[in-house]
Amino acid sequence: RKSEAEDKKHFNLSNTHMSLNFAIAYDGSEFSKRALSTCLSTTSKDRNIHLFTAVKSPSTYPPFGLSMEQVEGVIEERKSEAEEMLREVENDLKDLGENVFIHLYIGDIRIFIKEKCDELEIDNLFIGTRGYSSIKGFLVGSTCQYCLKNVKCPVTIIR
Repeated sequence: RKSEAEDKKHFNLSNTHMSLNFAIAYDGSEFSKRALSTCLSTTSKDRNIHLFTAVKSPSTYPPFGLSMEQVEGVIEERKSEAEEMLREVENDLKDLGENVFIHLYIGDIRIFIKEKCDELEIDNLFIGTRGYSSIKGFLVGSTCQYCLKNVKCPVTIIR
């Protein structure tokens, strides 16, 4: 038997108009564009779209004789490129009447996705993968594997 609190929660949810939150791991690749397209074509219109992208932090770049100042310059350049890419997609989606939120992170995208999915109470994460079929079977990238194991919401992987 459900508790009284669970009954009230169910009652309140059924009588409250709520938008669903969908997240897309977006890097501008064909795979992330497919993930976004799939989200848009398979989910209800009453939704919030969250685009997640990340730029690697200095600790993840190989040294190759670069000074910290040079590495920071590379990161700033990539951050600017990522912001421009996200703004273009955001504007396109807003032109379609979508509620869009962009999230840019400096660091490991896997950790960011998990934290933001929890924080924003994401209902479903869409993520593209190159996915390889070979004699070894189906493989997904490390970001997809991490999300499948660690993100609390459902994860939709698009190949």
